Amino acid sequence: MNTAPNHDADTASTAQRNATPDATPDATPDATPDATPDAVVGAAPGSTSGATSASTPGAVAGANPEAVAGGASDAVAGGVRDGAAGVGREAGAEAEGVRGGAPGGAGESRNVRAAGFEVYFNRFAAFLTRHGVSLLGTRILAVRGRKSGEWRTTPVNPLTYEGERYLVSPRGHTQWTHNMRAAGGGELRLGRKAEEFRATELPDEVKVPLLRAYFERWGWEVARFFDGPIKGVDDARLAELAPGVPVFKIV
Repeated sequence: MNTAPNHDADTASTAQRNATPDATPDATPDATPDATPDAVVGAAPGSTSGATSASTPGAVAGANPEAVAGGASDAVAGGVRDGAAGVGREAGAEAEGVRGGAPGGAGESRNVRAAGFEVYFNRFAAFLTRHGVSLLGTRILAVRGRKSGEWRTTPVNPLTYEGERYLVSPRGHTQWTHNMRAAGGGELRLGRKAEEFRATELPDEVKVPLLRAYFERWGWEVARFFDGPIKGVDDARLAELAPGVPVFKIV
C-alpha cells in the first residue's frame, strides 16, 4: 500500500531540528557561561563564592599573596606588641607606685624613675651588694610589698648622721617608700647577711641637716634627679626639696 508523502510532518520535524540547536546552545552559553564567570567567578567569590573572588581574592589571593600574608603577620604582631605594651604600662604603674613631678620637683607626687645608663648601674651595684661587695656603704633594701606581701628589693645608700642611721629616697615617693610606710620596716642585706630593722618616717621640718649630709656624700650620684644644685646650698633650698625626698629613721 502506497503512502503519500507527509509534507506537514517533514516540515514540523525540520522546524524542530532547527529550533533545538538555537534554543539550547544559545541559552546555555549566554545564560550560564556569561553569568557564571562574571557573577560567580568574578563577583561571586566575594558573595557566594562570589564576594570571595571579586572581593577576597582581589584582596587575598588575587592581589598579592605576599602582601596579604605580610599584612596579616604585621597585624598580628602589632596586636601582640600593643597588648604587651599595655600590660607593660599597667605593670609599670603598679611597680612604680605614685608618679609625676619633674626632677627636683617637690611634693608627694615626686617620683623620678631610673632611665638609660642608670638602670644598668643599679643592676651592677645590686649584683655586687648581693655578693657581699658594698659600694660606699650600699645595701640591698628588702621590704614586704603592701599588696602582695612578697619581698621587694632595691639598692640604697644608708646615711649615718650623728650616730643614727637613715634611709633617704632621692628619687622621691617611689615604691619602696610606700611599702615602708605600710610595713614599718624591712631588711638591709649585704651578701648573705640580713639585718632586720624598724623605721619611722621623719617630718619635713627635721630633714634639712640630713639632706645636706646625704647630698654632700652622694650628691655626685643623685644630682641628676634634681633641677638645680643640691650641694653647698642654703637651708631654704633644702627645705624646698624636703617634701619630695622621703627620709626614714632606722630604729
